[in-house]
Amino acid sequence: METLGQNIIEKLCRKHQIKLTDVHADPSYLKRIGMEGSEISFKDRSYCAGGEVFLGIYEDPKKRFISFLHEFAHIKAKKGYEKSNCYETEKHMWKYAFRFAKRIGFEISDEVFKYCDENLQTYEWHKITREDIKGISNKLHKLGYNKEADKILNCDCDNGCERCCTSADKYKREILDNNKVSTILIDEYKEKEKIK
Repeated sequence: METLGQNIIEKLCRKHQIKLTDVHADPSYLKRIGMEGSEISFKDRSYCAGGEVFLGIYEDPKKRFISFLHEFAHIKAKKGYEKSNCYETEKHMWKYAFRFAKRIGFEISDEVFKYCDENLQTYEWHKITREDIKGISNKLHKLGYNKEADKILNCDCDNGCERCCTSADKYKREILDNNKVSTILIDEYKEKEKIK
């Protein structure tokens, strides 16, 4: 029996020249990319990179379909969408998926909405903006943490990838109100300096 929405998924991929890697349908995929045994990373999770969607391993076909639409939104809506931060981008992509689903008559159950919301909440730490990053970078420079400051400020992402957001968020939490750095950051920095 055809998986829910599979025909639509395939049509969208063809129309928009998106490569689809279905991890569930191709169990050898993880072995080929050197991730054998990491099925948990794809359990009820999908990803996209460039023009490719990596559709994860789902028991619920409705979650699988809405996840595809979410990843499709990342690819389709990439051009012309100004991101304020990663969290807002993710929220926008889920909304795009909901609108598309509604347009084709796909009903989203409360359980599927809850699944989507739980996925969105994993991006809470992404609520950091480019302005936050600039401010944190300036504080780090003032304290002599130039490498960390440059790492987050000179990231080549559009606005808020995992590399700069997680680092900036970490440094933000570890920079005290009186502009002193916590011992965790100091210890980490000293360890980095020893390695060189």
